[in-house]
Amino acid sequence: MGLSETTATRKEQALWLLERVVPGIGINNLSVAFRVDGRIDPAAIEGAIRLLLRRYEALRTVFHADGAVLRREVLPPGDLDVVVHWHRSSADRLDTDLVNFVAEPFELRGGPLVRAACFHSPAGDTVCVAVHHLVFDATSSSILFGDLVSVYRSLAGGEPPAGELCEPVPALRDPEPPDSSVAFWREHLSGHRAGRLALPVDPRAEPGPFAAVVRYELSAETTEVVERMREQLRVPEAVLLLAVYYLLLATHGVGVDVVVGSPVNTRGRLSARAVGYHVNLLAPRVELDPARSFRDLVTQVRRTFFAAMAHGDLSVDSDLADELPRTAPGRREPLFRYVFNYVSEMGFPALDIGGAPVRPVLVDNPYSKFDLVLFVLPSAGRIRLEASYRAETFRRDDIAAMLRRYEAVLGAFGADVDQPVERVWAGTDEDRAVIDGAQRSATGTASTVLAGVAARVAATPGAVAIKDGDRAVTYGQLWQAATATRDSLVASGLAGGDVVAVFAPRGPELAAAALGVWLAGGAYVPVDLNYPVRHIVDVLSDSGATAVLGVDGVEVPNLPVYPVVQVTDTTTGDVATPVVDRSACAFLLYTSPTMGRPVGTRVTHGNLANALAHLADEVGGGTTAWLSPFATGMSAAELFLPLVDGHRAVVAPDEARTDGAVLAEVLDDHEVRIVQATPTTWRRVLGGVADRLAGRRVLCGGESPRPGLAAALAATGCEVFSFFGTDETTTYSIVGRVGPDDDHSSLAGRPVANTRLFVADEDGREVPPGVRGELCVAGAGVALGYRNRQELATRRFAEHAGYGRYFRTGHEALLRYDGEWELVAGPGRTVVAGGERIELDRLERVLSRVGGVEDVAVVMVGDPDTDGAVVAFVVPETAVRRVADAVVLGDVVGLPGLPTTVDDRVDYAALVRLAFSRRIEDTGRAALAEGAVGLAPTMLSLWRLLLGRDDLDSESNFFVAGGYSLLAAQLAERVEAITGVPLPLVEVFENPTPSALAEKVAALLPATDSDLAPVGSETGPEGKLT
Repeated sequence: MGLSETTATRKEQALWLLERVVPGIGINNLSVAFRVDGRIDPAAIEGAIRLLLRRYEALRTVFHADGAVLRREVLPPGDLDVVVHWHRSSADRLDTDLVNFVAEPFELRGGPLVRAACFHSPAGDTVCVAVHHLVFDATSSSILFGDLVSVYRSLAGGEPPAGELCEPVPALRDPEPPDSSVAFWREHLSGHRAGRLALPVDPRAEPGPFAAVVRYELSAETTEVVERMREQLRVPEAVLLLAVYYLLLATHGVGVDVVVGSPVNTRGRLSARAVGYHVNLLAPRVELDPARSFRDLVTQVRRTFFAAMAHGDLSVDSDLADELPRTAPGRREPLFRYVFNYVSEMGFPALDIGGAPVRPVLVDNPYSKFDLVLFVLPSAGRIRLEASYRAETFRRDDIAAMLRRYEAVLGAFGADVDQPVERVWAGTDEDRAVIDGAQRSATGTASTVLAGVAARVAATPGAVAIKDGDRAVTYGQLWQAATATRDSLVASGLAGGDVVAVFAPRGPELAAAALGVWLAGGAYVPVDLNYPVRHIVDVLSDSGATAVLGVDGVEVPNLPVYPVVQVTDTTTGDVATPVVDRSACAFLLYTSPTMGRPVGTRVTHGNLANALAHLADEVGGGTTAWLSPFATGMSAAELFLPLVDGHRAVVAPDEARTDGAVLAEVLDDHEVRIVQATPTTWRRVLGGVADRLAGRRVLCGGESPRPGLAAALAATGCEVFSFFGTDETTTYSIVGRVGPDDDHSSLAGRPVANTRLFVADEDGREVPPGVRGELCVAGAGVALGYRNRQELATRRFAEHAGYGRYFRTGHEALLRYDGEWELVAGPGRTVVAGGERIELDRLERVLSRVGGVEDVAVVMVGDPDTDGAVVAFVVPETAVRRVADAVVLGDVVGLPGLPTTVDDRVDYAALVRLAFSRRIEDTGRAALAEGAVGLAPTMLSLWRLLLGRDDLDSESNFFVAGGYSLLAAQLAERVEAITGVPLPLVEVFENPTPSALAEKVAALLPATDSDLAPVGSETGPEGKLT
């Protein structure tokens, strides 16, 4: 029977809860170990451990896990015995044996929380005592080490231990935290959300809380800098080094509002040698202002740290746990993920046994409770750093780089502590070398496309320029039609810089129209005949087009329409080299209809010339398939790249983007060497064209890579080039060759010629290699800007002191240490839900490996901080169950195929609408039992969905907000689908607000409708990603 039995403290229960979350591992285990050159006396070591168990009440404390309650019990002296286990080991195996021994979990069933072993090896014996954190901490290790060695030495020598080593030491009980400390920490942490380091995960790491350690020692020079700064700033060394840690975390993606966990010893002066769990984790919060000096930052950290120490009688992670926001059922958002542990001295006394020194051995626990713990270990004029991190969360190279940057930041501020924080770059000389080496060498100025085509016309006018089915149009014939177009436009009054809209299918006439507009000094805006009429009207209005070149039947209100000039057998005579202003707008590219109001980017002649010159150099020349819709930058490259190089463009029919057999016929009939398409198109046609791609050059880009596609393309025997760019950077900013041995998990490559890339944080500051951020593009590919969107242009285009004008792409990327730029996620494809970072593109890659999945797309629906849920759409529909079993998601929806935009990209906007519509239907049915009150939020969601507006409320009038009769009919259909209530259209007109219509529908509900079940779907707990 125990001496006493009480309920465990909140701090102790927090450790128990952690073990329930990650069962079967010794995540809370600590140790004390030492090594001797000779052999350990078995009787003496067992006697020493037995005596210390009687001496320390804390080591005789056991715990009972009973349901949802953890109870503590102290056993009387003599009731607890620990047997020393003996093992044989070897020099190369000893460290692993010690780690495995310590990592073995304890069971909280009233048994001892201490165990011991001795490992025999040729170099000597090693004693290791493993202890559960519930009764032990780091300070206890040095205490127990000294006592254990001293008692063993006495017993092994046949002498009784010193009297003080036999005196009982009662367990120290930490008092309940006062209300003042609870109030302090509540106010101090109010509104904080834990940030995450912007470092990539290691896809090869084993899932779970496994730890890895990187060790680093500051140079003697930096150690002297630390001492000088400490005296200059008049702060303890720990505060100075903690300030640098805050800064390092902030510059690596955590943000400027940083909370760092910091352990504090709760023993008083009179209980300094108490063994037990007497450490609290504090959470000092610092909000960095990059404009202020490093001196100011250190002062702020000192003030915050000492205020935290004054309220150190509370362990923030456990005592405030119930107040943390939930991230998922049973889980709460952590207050901090990063810990700073300044260990002034390990405190192991210098001891010997029989004249031979006893060497303490530090055994790493192979598990990690936090994402990253920085141990600072100063000793005898040296400062060593140990970074313990979760191996599944970070890569070793990135953590090692962070430690090198830690030293670099110290050195930079050591030169001037009064310089602003934002002035010091958180990188090393090696980082700068990687960045500079990842840029391509500058090349000469490329000839404009118009001049290049003119040169080909002059040199080989009879060579075939464009093949369109059976038609073969020569360079001379094409130029003749282009000059006729120019003459027609000039005669109509076209002035230099005017915009001409071009309505025509891909073919020789379209090519001549574009060249003719340029010859007349204008810019063209391509208009796809497949676009919705509303979108076309908006493009024409926004572009300021003064004329239209169109095929027969095209009519545009308020604009003159001129027929495109037909290409005939007539060829041109002498060709004068056209004079082209490289900085003038060549064409405008407008966003897809799925992206709302169209935004036009003005691409210059110089932009286009630079992109095509690079493609010609890296991909090479040859007959090229003109496959992409004309309103895209990809289409411009497919047309003009072969023309400036003296090759031919082959018009591929629209069906070639959906039918692989049609594309295969084009490739074979015309000996096409280069073919380009979006990942969506390649996914669709690959099955029918795979056996025709060997030996050809294939380009794939224009959207995020589809999982597994690059590997499938490479397997055909073709040369695969992936590329990335935006309209604002002339479509091609990064080009990478994909080899058969690449992992194909994401797009990676090098910048095109005369282009400078860098990755920036939220404030536009450049980040070092390995750190995620926004990809920014400077150089010859950056477009003029937007048409009529000055406010948007101000946000997206900016000026860099060193790189000049640049564009913020909105895409998340990082620079790898091998000099390749890697795209991590597209705009809006990385979300933080409940404190957890979710990379939707990466999740797609994971789900694509589930058996039976042919294609997959993942979207976030709702507000990630409140009701957000991740929804996966999988092809085919039969794969739904397998995906739902593999990963817990908000919803898994089966489709026969993913929806696409008119420019052949996955239509994520349509998927979000579909997912949102399903959610509305499900929540609407669930709300039926609550009548009008329950239906009102559903009605408001329908208003926002159908009208495309987020600013509506429960009293917004449907028709005043932009609704019309057709939309009202759709609204009535949706309401009936959700509620089962047939709703005449007149009811929408008479009840035009969400609240009014909810009351009307509630009044019409039959009593049994409240029992309607939601539509079946595969969902996770509470519809959340876990």
